[in-house]
Amino acid sequence: MPKPKKEEAEKGPTLSGVIFLGACSAAFGVLFGFLFLSSLPVKSLASAKDLIGIETERATRDIRPNDVYYFEAPVTRGRLWSTRRDALLSGQSTEVEISLGDLNGWTTTFFRPAPSPVGDDKPSIVLSTKEPKFGTDGKGTLFLSVPLTVEAMDISRRYLLHARGHFDGSNAFKVDRFYVNNAPIPNFLGISGMVFNSFLKLFEDTDEYQLISNTWPQVKSVEVTVDALQLKL
Repeated sequence: MPKPKKEEAEKGPTLSGVIFLGACSAAFGVLFGFLFLSSLPVKSLASAKDLIGIETERATRDIRPNDVYYFEAPVTRGRLWSTRRDALLSGQSTEVEISLGDLNGWTTTFFRPAPSPVGDDKPSIVLSTKEPKFGTDGKGTLFLSVPLTVEAMDISRRYLLHARGHFDGSNAFKVDRFYVNNAPIPNFLGISGMVFNSFLKLFEDTDEYQLISNTWPQVKSVEVTVDALQLKL
C-alpha cells in the first residue's frame, strides 16, 4: 500500500482559512454585542444636574454595559415656542433664542412622521418613528433622540435612536456619537452620521421640515447654550 506523500501528511489549515474563521468569529461577536446592548433601555436625563449624581455613583463601581445616557429637555408648557418659531421662519429677526423645552414643544406639535402602511401595502419590515426631541449637557453638546419601532413577522420592538453632536462652521449638525439604545454605531468614515440622517429623512415630507429647510440658509450661526439654541440671522 503506497504511503502518503510527506506534503499531504503534513497538510493542515491554511493561513487564509484561519483568517476567514477569525473574521467570522469577530463579526459574530460584534453582532451579538450590538444586539445585546441595543436590547438594554437607555437612561434619559433632563438636565446636567441629573448627571452629577450618576457620575458620583459610577465612581464607586466598575463600568456597566447600560451606562449610556442621553439628555431630553422636558416639553415647556404653553405656546411660547410659537412666537420663537414665527420669528425664525419669517426671517425678520436678526437673533432668535429658543429653549430646548420650547423646541420640543414645537416638534411635538408639527413633526409627526407619516403613518405606517397597512394591508397589502405593508412591507415585511416596517420602521416607524415618533417626533424627535432635543436636550443638552449644558456644555455645548446637543442631544437629538428619535423613538423607533421595528415591526417584522408580527413581532414589534421599540428602540431609541439618539445622537450627540455639534454644529460645524456651515451650521450643519455633525454627529459625534450615535446609539441604538445602549449600542454604539461606529463613526468610521462618518457611518453613524449617515445612518442617523437616513432616519431623519422620514420627516422630510412634513410641511414644517420644508419650511425650516428653506429658512436655514439664512442662519449665520448656531450656538448651543446651557439650555437653548441661539441663532443669528
